[in-house]
Amino acid sequence: MVSEERQELNKRRELSKHIVDYLKGRTGNNFQTDMNYILVEYYNYYNKSFEMPQAMRGDYKNDGWVIEDNIYYMMFSPVFIKESFYKDIQEKFESDLKGLLKFVYEDHMWGKKVNKAIFIVNSKDGRLPPDNERAYDTIAQKYKKMYNIVFEYEVVNLDFVQELLEELPSSILEKINFRLNMARGIDYNEPSATDIIKTIGTISKNIGESFTKNLSSDYTRVSTPKKIAINELDELSDEINLIITKLGVVEIAIKEMNQDITHMEQFEFTKNYIISKYQEYSVDLKGVELFNKMIEGICNLFPKEDNRINEIKYLIVFIFDKCDIFKKEVEKE
Repeated sequence: MVSEERQELNKRRELSKHIVDYLKGRTGNNFQTDMNYILVEYYNYYNKSFEMPQAMRGDYKNDGWVIEDNIYYMMFSPVFIKESFYKDIQEKFESDLKGLLKFVYEDHMWGKKVNKAIFIVNSKDGRLPPDNERAYDTIAQKYKKMYNIVFEYEVVNLDFVQELLEELPSSILEKINFRLNMARGIDYNEPSATDIIKTIGTISKNIGESFTKNLSSDYTRVSTPKKIAINELDELSDEINLIITKLGVVEIAIKEMNQDITHMEQFEFTKNYIISKYQEYSVDLKGVELFNKMIEGICNLFPKEDNRINEIKYLIVFIFDKCDIFKKEVEKE
């Protein structure tokens, strides 16, 4: 029989992992807001105060600070992980640290002193790039010398957050989990990358099974070949038409996801994301270039070694055929 202590430990680990998995899909201000929920609860548990300043007149480079300890947080959660990720982290770290120290030591804001600066990077499912050049230390030393100060710093990813969460009792983790999931339903303009990854994974599984088990299903095409020509995709017509004949696997995946309310939401978030990317890219691009840019944008959500281009094409063509993206054969008056 499992002891109560062991059950509590397992529950804490499970809830912590669920929260971190959720954070992986959050970006920009949404990520910072969610981290605020977490850090307020974490420091409150230790009878300390975490405060996230509201930057009414610009970006103060302070994404939250522990009042009693003068510990300051800076956060970086890009939408896509690019090949230049290491360089992007360096630039954001220096920009934020430079701004933070200016506001603290020149403008005398907050605690008027920095004991420690923690830079949290959302590296999704990947690790932080190795700092072989000691770039972060070089940046920190530069500003220590400039202000003639001493402070500690850390550049961390969500493993750091996971460790913090596992210190908390399950009752607080449940509270955080509930609040984050409540917030999740509000913002449909920024779908979760985690939702997209899980949706692609479900489609991938069904594509694999369709080959290994020789599964088949009927699919009723919505668009006509004219839509391919109207959108200047003739160069890809053979590939698009072939994929359309196999879109039954996507319908099977959607049917499977619709059996669970959470998974059903994941597909809707994913579809909304692809539509938003089409709207963004179609301002400057069209035809094959636009189609390929959409594939590239979604591929960037995955680690480079996790090639999902085939499944992503299936999903984009599915939404294309349903007439949610690209010009339709007959435009409505």
